[in-house]
Amino acid sequence: MSADNMGCGSSSGVSTGMPADLTEKDKELVKSSWAKFNEGDVIADGAHIYYKLFEKAPEAKEKFGFAKDGEVSLENKQFKAHVRKVLDVFESVVREIDQLEGLLPVLNDLGARHKSYGVPLKYYEILGSCIMYAWDRKLKMDADTKKAWGKLYGVVQTEMKKGNA
Repeated sequence: MSADNMGCGSSSGVSTGMPADLTEKDKELVKSSWAKFNEGDVIADGAHIYYKLFEKAPEAKEKFGFAKDGEVSLENKQFKAHVRKVLDVFESVVREIDQLEGLLPVLNDLGARHKSYGVPLKYYEILGSCIMYAWDRKLKMDADTKKAWGKLYGVVQTEMKKGNA
């Protein structure tokens, strides 16, 4: 499922995955919801991205050193470190949301790194829905906020896929 199909595309229902898809309202919704997401135990909340990913695509565990042995919990230091890295990427994306063009090469490089790990393109779409699940689980987002995050993830996914192609 793409960011478009997560119920999170642009108001026209089509997201190009370009920074221009994000309106000022979208940016404000993302910033305010991200600030709320960062309240409390952000690692525990972010871990739900991977709990959901491994529920939807159990075979994805093979791509993660911390998951190959089946131990995917907050007791696992490697798992917690990976969740932190993913949240750090989103922290950067949200912080730079008004100048996303400057982050596109970084996201492209991140996609290239994931290609070197053997991550197939199909996981980007699955991961998008898992990210939305984790955010919504904590924030109980309204439709506009979900749509804004879907557009933003569309940008992230588009650039990472370019690097992974």
